[in-house]
Amino acid sequence: MFFSDLRLRCLAAWLCRLGLCLLVSCHAAAAPERVVSLNLCTDELLLQLGDHKQIAGLSWLARDANLTWHSAEAMLFPAVRGVAEEIIRLEPDLVLAGEFTTPATVALLERLEIPLLRLPLARSFSEIADQIHQVADALGQGARGREMLADMRLRLDALGDGGGTITAALFQPNGQTATTGSLLHEVMTRAGLHNLAADWPQFAPLPLETLVYREPQLLVLSRHGAHVSLATELLEHPVLRGRLDRIEIPAQAWTCGTINTVRAVEILHGAAREGRPET
Repeated sequence: MFFSDLRLRCLAAWLCRLGLCLLVSCHAAAAPERVVSLNLCTDELLLQLGDHKQIAGLSWLARDANLTWHSAEAMLFPAVRGVAEEIIRLEPDLVLAGEFTTPATVALLERLEIPLLRLPLARSFSEIADQIHQVADALGQGARGREMLADMRLRLDALGDGGGTITAALFQPNGQTATTGSLLHEVMTRAGLHNLAADWPQFAPLPLETLVYREPQLLVLSRHGAHVSLATELLEHPVLRGRLDRIEIPAQAWTCGTINTVRAVEILHGAAREGRPET
């Protein structure tokens, strides 16, 4: 009965909005008025592309300043944890979800016929551009999306081609690294770095011994937040201190594939151009 009542209320709200839209224009689709995002990366796209009045809720991760530069802005909106009941109560007319958003929640939203846009993890700047375009169009913010894409292209073009003369290795918690086909690999390549682990097995950790033996010219660290754990302790192993030049990329710059990722390229490009890291 709870879900039936909620569904009826949601359908009634959509029908009212639909009726209003038909009065305004029978040719143009109405922009959504109550958008809920269930994923950190779709949170960022919604905050970057949408109007505040369109945002009905964001994931709880959007409030974590260690993960996103939009945390202060995210505090203005309700936080959701992906539970279907709390999402339905917000009466969304569009839900943005990620590739790995809770399947049960997504399935229920689909059964209720709530408009849903699911975005996979962006693995290249081309895919970032596609997602900016998709979300902008879904929000009725096409002009804003085009402006963002033009800015992204301009900033990337301004960096030129670094030539890949400096060998670098990305070292993340548990020794995870960047391999060909990943967004982090493309960031390093566009910055003019030669990725030591480009052909390393996908999802396989880069052993500390291999890292020290191969001795890249630049060690790129990324913690994915400021949380202390056994996984992050590896980044401070004594054998790495003083042996390799290092630079740390803020997690906010490349945890998600958005226009913010250009900042990661700019930081690494500066290190490649100078031939030394700027810590």
